[in-house]
Amino acid sequence: MNIENICEAVHKAYCEERVRQGREPYWTGGDYSKLDEANKDYDRVTVQAVLNLSGYDALKASHDKLVESLEKFGDHKSDCNIWDNDVCNCGFSQALKEVGKL
Repeated sequence: MNIENICEAVHKAYCEERVRQGREPYWTGGDYSKLDEANKDYDRVTVQAVLNLSGYDALKASHDKLVESLEKFGDHKSDCNIWDNDVCNCGFSQALKEVGKL
């Protein structure tokens, strides 16, 4: 899961909602890339708060602990990054799905 992609979607939804409510369009027109880093941080903080409440941190910690255990046996590819790519390159994401953790 890429947090920046979620932030882009949040920003776009915010801009669309402003227009839907009859307000003047936001100056970015929903284009997240037009925001400077300080303004992007507003979306990042919002998204991180929602993810924290949804159990994202616990889920990521669970995945990281599983990976740590499996790496001791040499079964885990070092390029696995389920949270950026949405798919674990070595199949651990599938295993997590099967046990209801993803």
